Amino acid sequence: MDAEALANYSKFSKDSIEALIEVFGDRTPSVVKALKSPGNRFFIRINTLRADPEEIVALFGERGVAVEMLPEIEEAAFIRILGPFELKAHPKKIVVDRLAGESILLGSHLYAPGVKNCQGVRRGDVLAVVDEEGQHVANGVARQSETQILKERRGLAVEITEAVYRVPSIRETPEFVQGMTIPQSLPAMVAVRALEPQPNEVIVDLCASPGGKTSHIAEITGGRASIFAFDRTEEKINDLKATLSRLRHDNINCICHDSRYLPEDFGDLKADKVLLDPPCSALGLRPKLAEHATRREISSLASYQMQLLQSASKILNEEGKLVYSTCTLTLDENEKVIKYGLEALGLTLESQPIFLGSPGRDEIFKEAKKAQRFDPALHDTPGYFIARLVKRRS
Repeated sequence: MDAEALANYSKFSKDSIEALIEVFGDRTPSVVKALKSPGNRFFIRINTLRADPEEIVALFGERGVAVEMLPEIEEAAFIRILGPFELKAHPKKIVVDRLAGESILLGSHLYAPGVKNCQGVRRGDVLAVVDEEGQHVANGVARQSETQILKERRGLAVEITEAVYRVPSIRETPEFVQGMTIPQSLPAMVAVRALEPQPNEVIVDLCASPGGKTSHIAEITGGRASIFAFDRTEEKINDLKATLSRLRHDNINCICHDSRYLPEDFGDLKADKVLLDPPCSALGLRPKLAEHATRREISSLASYQMQLLQSASKILNEEGKLVYSTCTLTLDENEKVIKYGLEALGLTLESQPIFLGSPGRDEIFKEAKKAQRFDPALHDTPGYFIARLVKRRS
């Protein structure tokens, strides 16, 4: 397979394509194609402490939005994504950064911080919105001029009128504002279900921001677990607290700290369950307009993930369970990290209670089939990896 040709065509780095080829081989083009689209389902999680799933389905239905429930997970719901649609070409363009472009591709409005180039834009102009690679993601009407956008760097810059894909803006719904729902991918929900959190347990979320999984743990346990949520910057902790506040979870310990050093700095902290969803290369996120990950970055992240796994193992009680999950697809950040956990840390890999993906890659180690991979081209989800580990009595 010509990695360079596929990289040029897809706007992915050659390193990221080669990392995908290691996993998917001849299927890599279909996986890349899937990553460049949002899939067919937009998932939300229903806060079961504040709303009944049937109530949410009815409320959305009253506004003409069909919400479907996932039978395997009672709090998981989804809305069908419409598209792709052909967009009308416009001579005047506004250029956006990658992250803004990936949101706008689904119909989100463009806000000033996401603008990269708006030369000659006047208020009221009808525009084509393109990313830095020139990919046309939407059309809209300018609500600010070039001067306003560049000087103030805040507020609505372009009201999107048509996008390549279409899904209702969940964050603008009353159910979201009132803390009844939260956008969350299906694999992320499966990861928390794999932890099987219970009331009265001590549960630690090592890389908790922005709070999707932390809040899910609180809901499953009915708010009756002792939850410690860590992240490494005040900004991340503020994002975490904002999510928990909106969802009305006020009994969670949010702590700003580098989780690699918890055993030394929080020596009395012992957990029945630990969730570790560490920083990763995010190769599984979708829709992905471009990808610039390098081999060096992937290797550095894998080393960091192993340090976090070691910390998680040290604070875990004997017979305690640890769920490791990532939104990436590389072997280095997934199976190879778990292999380190088994060989260097003495952890044991367990089967998972909900298995909706594919088995892990057993060419790395035999037991890897107990881990769970979500393949964008097969499962209509983001790319994801989940492993459940247990710390056996010594």
